[in-house]
Amino acid sequence: GLSPAAVTYTYPEWSVEDGGRRDDAIANAIADSAPGDVVLLEMQTINFGSGYGPAELDPVIFNLVKVGTQSGVVVVGAAGNGNQDLDHAVYATYQGWGDSGAILVGAGTADAAHDKLWFSSYGSRVDVQGWGEFVFSTGYGDFALLGGDDKQSYTNTFSGTSSASAMVAGVATLVQSRSVALNGVGLAPSMVRQLLKDTGAPQGAGGKIGPAPDAGAAVAASFTHHCR
Repeated sequence: GLSPAAVTYTYPEWSVEDGGRRDDAIANAIADSAPGDVVLLEMQTINFGSGYGPAELDPVIFNLVKVGTQSGVVVVGAAGNGNQDLDHAVYATYQGWGDSGAILVGAGTADAAHDKLWFSSYGSRVDVQGWGEFVFSTGYGDFALLGGDDKQSYTNTFSGTSSASAMVAGVATLVQSRSVALNGVGLAPSMVRQLLKDTGAPQGAGGKIGPAPDAGAAVAASFTHHCR
């Protein structure tokens, strides 16, 4: 919805034929992407701690993401809904891996306070936040199911770090679209991440999930970032 003209491809992490296929889904999504494209990891996992954190807590996923970002693909990932402190000593192994280059997204309130929601994982590795509640989107049908058609099904309660990361992926896509239109090439993943942080609205209360991206400010600033 934030970038309605974007061409979208989906890579299901489960299929009838293969069952669970998260590694293959991410690998294929990155392999099929060109530098400047945006890949959204709408997923979470439990590793090291006792609750859900980002998918890259799995070392295989971490390495796949790092390969993607190093090749110029912008990877946006949900921070997870387990209220995990990613700076805690239990995550020392994960911390030791360094930076995958992904944009990790926490869940904030759907208002100008931009407070951390109670369930969102958090820490210095979480870059920015999106709305983790009351997001209008397709699916579910609890808001409207037009003509009984699943393809015209809508909700206004999409939530969690899933809704938050989807919003941020949309903003990243707008930034890249602007950069390509003006310069013929997208920004590097690290530049997109820093731009979203630099132009976002400050976080309110709670563990660190970062600023809330401002789509207008980020898009306006993308040309300046590219020229540096």
